[in-house]
Amino acid sequence: MTTMTMTVDASGALAGMDRLTKVFADKLDAYVGLIAADLDGQSKVEAPVRTGFLRGSIHFEKVKQFEYLVAASASYAGYVHDGTRFIAPNPFLSRAKLIIIAKWSGKGFEFAA
Repeated sequence: MTTMTMTVDASGALAGMDRLTKVFADKLDAYVGLIAADLDGQSKVEAPVRTGFLRGSIHFEKVKQFEYLVAASASYAGYVHDGTRFIAPNPFLSRAKLIIIAKWSGKGFEFAA
């Protein structure tokens, strides 16, 4: 009587999964970049303008995969955003964040608090 044997080898599938995971991660990172760019743009819309320096200082940059930084680098940005005992706060970054969360949440994204 002849014995029939079959070998199941998934090692090739694992390599394929690694490629698929990388493609998915790259696409997801691109979406995170789009959200950061959108937040950058909305922050510029929400920023108060007297001279345009504060608005011009708003920028975004990639920190690492899935992490981007949106910031206003004008030295007085924090005082405008958070206020002082002399001026009321104008939380332009916070307003922009809420607008972008509402915009992208409807597209299948969830945001941490």
